[in-house]
Amino acid sequence: MPNRLAVMIVASLFILLSNSTFAEGDLESTDSTLPDFILEPAWDEDIPWSMYLGPNDGENRIAFSVTNIGGDLPEDCLENCSIRYWVDNGTENQHHWSYHFGSHINTTDGGKEKLRNLFEGNTTRWEVPNAWYGNHTVTACIDAGNDVEESNEDNNCWEGTFNFLPDLRWHQGNPEGTFESWLTARGDNGSLDPIEAENDFFIQSGKLRIETAYRSNYTSYGGNLVNWSVSIDGEEVEWHRMSGWGVDPWDNTTDIISNAHYIETSSVVRVCFDPENLIEETNEDNNCLEKTLVNETEDSEEESVKESSRLPAPSFIMTIGVLALATIASKSQHKTKNVSKK
Repeated sequence: MPNRLAVMIVASLFILLSNSTFAEGDLESTDSTLPDFILEPAWDEDIPWSMYLGPNDGENRIAFSVTNIGGDLPEDCLENCSIRYWVDNGTENQHHWSYHFGSHINTTDGGKEKLRNLFEGNTTRWEVPNAWYGNHTVTACIDAGNDVEESNEDNNCWEGTFNFLPDLRWHQGNPEGTFESWLTARGDNGSLDPIEAENDFFIQSGKLRIETAYRSNYTSYGGNLVNWSVSIDGEEVEWHRMSGWGVDPWDNTTDIISNAHYIETSSVVRVCFDPENLIEETNEDNNCLEKTLVNETEDSEEESVKESSRLPAPSFIMTIGVLALATIASKSQHKTKNVSKK
């Protein structure tokens, strides 16, 4: 009897363990088929942050990457899912945005492409609206309404702080300040690489030209307009911020190119962002850049003058030509007289 009881206990334990193993295996199989959203910060702190510098979806914006690392997303997620952001939540300056896949994202070509990539398992980039300056708290959540059953519901959100300050600096990759170098950085599609190449100054057709992403009257940080000072050979000059040539583009009485600052041979040009130091930045020591700009057009014109000075004057050439024709005519007449005498 004891032996029979022992056999029954062992058999029962074996059955229980088998069922438990099967149940666990079935649960893992079920979980592996469930989707799993993961949301992570996507900004790059090594790239100079700016509201105005670089493309709108660049790596210098407050943005998050979202990927589905699990099974296929349900079709109704195209209509029901959403992504939400809270900035400075609980303060008087709080902001909240909710973007519904069906009514907001899936209404544009770019939004449709983003959702298509998300559903295919690719990493997608989602930017927090507005331009931010200074210290803020942010919370971002994908599928904040829990419309999708996931294998892991704890990796859908990110919460933290960021302190985004600009770095107002000029492009260092064009030390000689040539128009050709700026064109190379600009590229065929007009997307400057690196992005700080949007802030550059150079000589073009003998005139000083300054290009910057901060030229608009609306480019400001913390309520302070981004200004810059310009000096040529140590003397500060007036510069109209709305024009790359420094001349008021709406003054119909003034020809912009004719009144641009002309560099006769060569000049030392120094340009400084935020000369009054009103804007807090990550680096206050790189706001200025100095270049010696050389007017190669002037040099080529001087060479042309030198070359022309080595040639005989046009009046001298004409005189020689006339004398040569007279000599030929005289010889021709002499031959005619000799023939008539014979």
